Order: sequence, then structure tokens, then C-alpha cells
Amino acid sequence: MMGRVNIQILDILKNKKVKATFFAIEPNIRTYKTSMIRVNKEGHYIGLHSVSHSAKKLYKGSYSNVAKEMETMRKTLKSVAGVNHYLVRVPYGSQPYMVKPFRDWLVKYQSKMWDWTIDSNDWRYKTSQYNTIINNVKSAVLAKKAHYYFDA
Repeated sequence: MMGRVNIQILDILKNKKVKATFFAIEPNIRTYKTSMIRVNKEGHYIGLHSVSHSAKKLYKGSYSNVAKEMETMRKTLKSVAGVNHYLVRVPYGSQPYMVKPFRDWLVKYQSKMWDWTIDSNDWRYKTSQYNTIINNVKSAVLAKKAHYYFDA
């Protein structure tokens, strides 16, 4: 989450006086402690995105897996940045994995789920491939608009 490029993004956000939400995975909170502290200090929100980011670990086996990973993340975030956040964005979005028993477990852990329907596939590309990522989002948004237009 917080490599060199994202430090530049934080500088831009600060200069423009804009706040953002960053969803992080637990290992990056540990690796980029200084950045996480800066994100929090500058008034941005750090959301929980999982420990493993693994569909197999999260969605196979116990329905409590997702909630337990988010709880581990929450505790790490609290110890590193001093914040106690409960907003989660589950890996791969809510479809098809986040069936009701997974959501019920998130509720037991007081988590609030932020969902999304457009996948940029940013994880597939090197950080220098911004145009590809942007084009993926634009194409998906246009496809959604067409879907809503024709189904209306």
C-alpha cells in the first residue's frame, strides 16, 4: 500500500487539502509503520483489507475466517497507528464469496463492510502501468452504465 508512489499521493492530498480512505493489508501496516502513522496523523482513514488476501484462507473452512483476519488487522492497526477502525473491504469484493454467514461474523466483530463492484485489477500490474489500471476502471464503469441503461 505505502510504497514510494503512495508517499507522493499523500503529498498531493496534503497540498490539495483532500482526505482519502486507504484500505491496507496487515503485513503492509507493519512494513510501512511510518507511513501508516502519517496517514492517520493527516486525517485520512485506514480501512481493513485482510491479513492474507487469500481467497483460500478467507473463504474456505470456517465462516469466522474473514472476521478473525479483520480483527487481527484491527489490533495491528491500533498498535501501530493508535486507531481502532472497523471499516473493512473484503478481498475480491462481496461476490461470490461473502455469503450471509461470513457477513454475520463480521457483524459479531462490529465490522462495517465497504463493498465495490468495479475491479481495477491493479494487483496484476506493475506500479508503472497506471494507464492500464485506469483503462480497466473506465471500461468497467462504461459496461455498468450500459448494463443499467439497457436494463432500465
